[in-house]
Amino acid sequence: MGRRFIVAGTIVFLLVCVLTQMTGPAFAQKKEFRWADNMYNNRRTDYEGAYRMMDLVEERSKGQITFKRINKSIAGNLAQTTEAIQKGALDLGDVWAPIVTMHSKAAGALIMPFLFNLPEDMLWNVTSPETRELLDVIEKEAGFKILTTGIYEERSFINNKRPIKRLEDVKGLRIRVLESPDEQYWVALTGARPGPSTFPELYQMLKTGVFDGYDGNFMVHESMKYYEVNKYISIMGYHYITNMFAMSWKAWNSLTPAEQKLFMDTAKEAVIASYPKSRRIVERARKVCEANGNIVNEVEDLDKWREVVKPAYERKMNESPAAKKFMEAVWDYHKKYPRWPTEVSQPVPTSKWF
Repeated sequence: MGRRFIVAGTIVFLLVCVLTQMTGPAFAQKKEFRWADNMYNNRRTDYEGAYRMMDLVEERSKGQITFKRINKSIAGNLAQTTEAIQKGALDLGDVWAPIVTMHSKAAGALIMPFLFNLPEDMLWNVTSPETRELLDVIEKEAGFKILTTGIYEERSFINNKRPIKRLEDVKGLRIRVLESPDEQYWVALTGARPGPSTFPELYQMLKTGVFDGYDGNFMVHESMKYYEVNKYISIMGYHYITNMFAMSWKAWNSLTPAEQKLFMDTAKEAVIASYPKSRRIVERARKVCEANGNIVNEVEDLDKWREVVKPAYERKMNESPAAKKFMEAVWDYHKKYPRWPTEVSQPVPTSKWF
């Protein structure tokens, strides 16, 4: 009897051990991931969402997953960071659609001019299944996992020659644009003369007249003090150079299914939480620019701009079926939901990274 009891107890113990292994803690193994931080200033919510995501991952994994912040002086510029994530030399970081277009034709859909009725559409771009479907294609072409799109500020033309109120006002202006061939192509269609430059050298190029202006926004214009060398801000809101939280396939594949879900869920949650603060920062930056003598105007004939850049849409739709499907989904969304009301006064959680 005693022997049978011991045997039965042993069997129960072994079953408990097996079940514990099968259903025990999902984050049993400690892991540290290298985050590439390219932030230039502390007034950019595109990075704040990423920092909040890392906080949530560390908190909900009970400290089993942690992050090491790699400064931009080590991580390199945005193009270098993107390639490092592709190769697995860095684990994760913020990548930008204009850079990703060099590795993925489908990514060009995210910077098509006047596609979004910004700024509210950034939230649709984070939450919609249509965007997720596009990202699934982009990540295969680009060579890294994309957790989510991010929040940034819509872009416009800023220059030191004259206000751009109508399409003819931009003719001949030398405008600094992002490195993406897609970006340079559509800007040239407007009659402007586009050209790329690195971010650190832009201030001096604007000051010396190498460029008459650049494509930018209030946050960058204020934080980098470009209001000292460019005077006219012409609000167009043509896109927001969609940023994305990217992870190397090596790092992603090292995660358990539960950990992968944690990253996906917290990324989206953190990005959405950062939206209200991003709008407050835009409003604040605009006031600073105007206080420093900048003149702000609305572009009056956006329909003409949309018409003149149609060849860019046609080219992109021919290049990528995924891009075509996504753009058609955005247009359908606009028919159903012309505006997305949002509450911008709600508080945003702080992060130890920010």
